[in-house]
Amino acid sequence: PAVKFVPTFAFPFLRRKPLYVFNLFLNLRFFDLIKEDVLIVHDPFHFWPVIWKKNVIVLSHGVRWDRPSARERYYNKVHHLSARLALKYAPKLVANDSHFFRRLGLNVKPKTNMFKEVAKNHWFIPNCVDTHYFTKNEGVPNLKKLKLILVPRNIVPGRGIHLVIQAFMIFWKKFPDTTLAVVGDFVDEHYKSTIFSLINEYNLQGRVIFLGFVKNNKMPDIYSSALMSVIPTVYEEGTSLAALESMACGTATVSTNVGGLADLPTLQSEPQAENLAEIMTSCFLKREVLAKEQQAEVAKTYNMENFRSAWYQVIKSS
Repeated sequence: PAVKFVPTFAFPFLRRKPLYVFNLFLNLRFFDLIKEDVLIVHDPFHFWPVIWKKNVIVLSHGVRWDRPSARERYYNKVHHLSARLALKYAPKLVANDSHFFRRLGLNVKPKTNMFKEVAKNHWFIPNCVDTHYFTKNEGVPNLKKLKLILVPRNIVPGRGIHLVIQAFMIFWKKFPDTTLAVVGDFVDEHYKSTIFSLINEYNLQGRVIFLGFVKNNKMPDIYSSALMSVIPTVYEEGTSLAALESMACGTATVSTNVGGLADLPTLQSEPQAENLAEIMTSCFLKREVLAKEQQAEVAKTYNMENFRSAWYQVIKSS
């Protein structure tokens, strides 16, 4: 209740560039910011406006400078420069995946030194989930009948919805009674057109469904209704909360090995349709055993107790 939400200021004609607008007007809150003991900045891109502040913790949610489109060249350069700036000048830098540090030249291997200071003032704290909240339940009967292969992803290019549809075309030939279900919003209209073109091309109408946005408090029901979850990221990924939530709910989970996904106990593939289909098949055939192993690993390692303890250490040292 003590948390105060302060909306960002923006002119209507600038709303299409919210990240830049946020930075541009952030210091209009200068007298509020200067009173705070510590600022936690969610992304290196937002560090430079408050570089004057003594106690700042910059939090990275994954590598943000690997978009493949030539149109995103400027975006990539700005975010790479911001990350390097934070690595060098931020009083504290916390990354939620080891891939971020490796891309900046630090030798941090996947799944090692989690919840620890990996270099002076640089911490690796993976995302974690409340394993009491995200837990197995009876699921939703109508969804269970569909034998769901769940993709809990907002529908943008980096989340790899096109990739999982291509992989599902191969997988579905072996398991024709399954249904691919995507939970998330369409964010990019051009990408939406690409997705439906793929579905039509592969004759998967009715076998690929879109459940839209689902509130967080309903997601344990969705995870528990699925036979398997797939996180098909192709770029821009930290330690996926959706992957952790799914595993915590006892649903066997496959992912690509992109970005911070390498730090998770998912069954992993290359970001390539044939390999992803192969790993999906392997997971599906041993899903009950794998689900228990993944659930146990998430409960042991990626829990809120470890998360809180590590963050308290970072904040106390600021």
